[in-house]
Amino acid sequence: METITRDVGKMQTQERSAAELLVGHALREHERVIVHVLEMPIPTSTLDDRPTQSIDDWLHIYDGLSDEEIDEVDAAINTRANLTRAVPEL
Repeated sequence: METITRDVGKMQTQERSAAELLVGHALREHERVIVHVLEMPIPTSTLDDRPTQSIDDWLHIYDGLSDEEIDEVDAAINTRANLTRAVPEL
């Protein structure tokens, strides 16, 4: 835990503006701002339970598909992502 204490009357203009923005109202010269910074636990529900993927996981993604099926998948992906690829003329 970290505690930060500042007397409002001794604050620079920018510090005071930031403190007033933080507390939501104007501060008076005779006031003191005390901020406690606490470490919060990370909820386990926000952690990604999926296994880490590598290039090897994607190497055989089209295995078992015909060229036509691969072209259909590619067209759907490019359309959805609004991507185009110039095909060089032979």
